[in-house]
Amino acid sequence: AGLRAQLPAGACPSARLLLARGIARAPRVPQSGTDTRQITRLLAEAGSLRGVLGVYKEHGVSFDAKKVSATWQWLGKVRSLGRERAGFLRDEEPTLMTLLHLTVRLAPRLDGRDISTICRSMALLGCEPAHATMRLLGAEAIPRISSFSAQSLVTTAWAFATLGISEPRLFDAIARASEQRIGDFTPQGLANTAWAFATLSINAPQLIDAIACASEHRIDDFKPQELANTAWAFATLGISEPRLFD
Repeated sequence: AGLRAQLPAGACPSARLLLARGIARAPRVPQSGTDTRQITRLLAEAGSLRGVLGVYKEHGVSFDAKKVSATWQWLGKVRSLGRERAGFLRDEEPTLMTLLHLTVRLAPRLDGRDISTICRSMALLGCEPAHATMRLLGAEAIPRISSFSAQSLVTTAWAFATLGISEPRLFDAIARASEQRIGDFTPQGLANTAWAFATLSINAPQLIDAIACASEHRIDDFKPQELANTAWAFATLGISEPRLFD
């Protein structure tokens, strides 16, 4: 009973680290059989970070992968000031630990959209204890990266770069998958992907060339901020693309 660790022998070191930090001893939450549609409605109506986490407190033990993903999604959607987020992360740390542990336990059942959604929310919250969980999610993403949509690839790269978490194997997989899906990227997606790789100083020549080519053909669709981010990324990586910026 409760959210106690059940990890396979081959679990990655990040997952072991989470457990070593006491997540397995976090308080249990009351059980409930509320279905996914009801949980989604409750999360949408919560209206605050504490309200979203309150839904988890009440129903968390019954959560499957989709409910966990939805909880993180709404934690990332709620607008909050920096001071409010800091207080929330401090006051709700025990419950966040149980949510992180549950995310680790259900990680093999998360799909590409779930992984990118969770990583995005963790980045928006700036949750320091979530870094180890993100590394675990990154490891889970690699073997299934071909199933990620263009948006999920962009979001995952952006989240890791925002928190300054460099995972070369993950970004190598993202680069290969993005090259194959480059035609599906929006201007914002192209700019954000270039920004993410540059922010972590990861040079992926074939991907960057694909981004330059795709951007050149859609340059009139770029917003000023997207142009600025793309230009900054290429400059930071030391790449000159006259065809793009002339």
